[in-house]
Amino acid sequence: MSTTDIAARESDELMAQVVVLLDRAALLAWTDAEAAGVGSPLHDLGLGIYLVRGTVAQLLAVRFHVDELEDIHERSVLELLTDAESLTGPRTDFISSGLAVELCDLIREARALGC
Repeated sequence: MSTTDIAARESDELMAQVVVLLDRAALLAWTDAEAAGVGSPLHDLGLGIYLVRGTVAQLLAVRFHVDELEDIHERSVLELLTDAESLTGPRTDFISSGLAVELCDLIREARALGC
């Protein structure tokens, strides 16, 4: 395996972790939305997170199994989103596709909603 192959695999493993974090954040936002009621903007936040999660998953070259991430069930929506953002790093495909901006928008929205 070449150095390039190893770097790509490590990058995909990080993106797989991002998918797991975003999946958990969407589920948590929807759980909070159900508790808040039908008109809660948390429904929209959950959907936005899940859509970004799907787009990130499409960037993966192969499927990865990600072990349970530490303390994932104890984190808030905002913490999960900021953790996901920190893992994306300088991936040009993430930046050029607009996903970096979408993730920042979700973080801003989660802050505004007090998640």
